[in-house]
Amino acid sequence: MPILLVVSHQFGFWYAIPMFVFVLVPILDHFLGDYLTNPSPRELDELQSTSFFNAILFLYVPLQFGLLIWACLTSVGLTWPSLLVLALSVGIVTGGIGITVAHELGHRRA
Repeated sequence: MPILLVVSHQFGFWYAIPMFVFVLVPILDHFLGDYLTNPSPRELDELQSTSFFNAILFLYVPLQFGLLIWACLTSVGLTWPSLLVLALSVGIVTGGIGITVAHELGHRRA
């Protein structure tokens, strides 16, 4: 979603993030159905110890700061409607993903 946010704003498609989150994701959710099983505790430990999982978590923190800086720089000179959509989009991306990353990092002991 951070990449979609930056690319969509560079091409002037300001509504990409709200459309993705509030239209496309619910449609996909409806057609893909429910995933009714959770990983076992052993599988969860294996997932959490993988370097890919850890890299995503720890790399998202500087990415989020960079996204906020980008948004501040991008907002200069925007019209009010564009500024509101940018703020909404950045809020969705940083809030939606950020709270998940913060939650997972809160489980870490180190």
